[in-house]
Amino acid sequence: MPLAIIIISIYTKKYRNYLFKKYINSKFFIIVMKRKLNLVGQNTLTVSLPSRWTKKLNLKKGDELEVSEESRGLLISAEGRVIEKEATIDITNMKSSSVWRNMKALYQAGYSQITVMFSSPFIINNTSRRDIKNEPEKIEVYFLMTSIAGRLEGMKIIKHGLNKLIIKETSKLDPKNLDLYIKRILDLIVIISEESYNAFKKNDTDTLRNILFLDEEVNALSDTCLRMVNTYLHTDEEVVLLVPIIVLLERIGDDYISLLKHYFSLRQKLTKEELYYFKKVNDASAEFQKIYVTKQGNIADYQSEVINLRQELKKAIEIYKSFFLTYLKVICEQILEMLHLFYYYKIEKKQK
Repeated sequence: MPLAIIIISIYTKKYRNYLFKKYINSKFFIIVMKRKLNLVGQNTLTVSLPSRWTKKLNLKKGDELEVSEESRGLLISAEGRVIEKEATIDITNMKSSSVWRNMKALYQAGYSQITVMFSSPFIINNTSRRDIKNEPEKIEVYFLMTSIAGRLEGMKIIKHGLNKLIIKETSKLDPKNLDLYIKRILDLIVIISEESYNAFKKNDTDTLRNILFLDEEVNALSDTCLRMVNTYLHTDEEVVLLVPIIVLLERIGDDYISLLKHYFSLRQKLTKEELYYFKKVNDASAEFQKIYVTKQGNIADYQSEVINLRQELKKAIEIYKSFFLTYLKVICEQILEMLHLFYYYKIEKKQK
């Protein structure tokens, strides 16, 4: 299992120190095996490579490997070589939200070809935003899969059939763009938070409904970042530290959208207390963006401010019994979690 996926699965506060000690600050496990030297010609010594390893990486005659001399050993590496992975998924009896989740997981894990099987041309549309966006209860499978493929960067539908279609990677991602994509996610979250705040003050439902679509871009960029890490960068200990931050950013985007959905379900204006704390949480989110982009700022002072804000929200929730403030507290806690992770990330960069 790629290191990045392990961290995605258990990035919570309870396991953070355990993760850093076992998977990040430690060296990777090395399997030692013996090989005999063979003489080719008069002077050339060769050694065979494990067949399981060569098959896993699809290595063949003529392929290049990196060989590094290290004291009494040699390090043979296929670093940078991408393993082509294929998967088949049967979406019969699934609902649209389950299809989205499964396709996202396969994309993030780095699969280059996904075959989708189905028995009915229609699928139940149970996404949580269906009512807000006025979407039908049932949608065409082709329409759903076209929407999904359009959001998975580098993937296209290459074949349609009566009960099958194939989605394949048609262009490679550039892992050098990872930091650029993370910064774009941060920009979008700040835009979502600020525009939502202004729309809530004016009770502008049209703008709030439009903001829902910005979160889809946050989700798409997050999926692309996780695919980059799992496909190209999962052996880079420094980069892997960013994975939980990417996951948290996506969740913050989702929580802001949950605030919007809560508003649409009640159709009730925010109180002055809710608007006050909304602005404070937005400021905390914008400050994290600034610290990440500039790689400057006193993290300890900022962390203290966010901790104090969390305590304020806790007391406000007890006083006002506001479900809206509960969401803001969750966002505040996620910002605090990102600060912890970013602190370790900066330490890792300094040590290199």
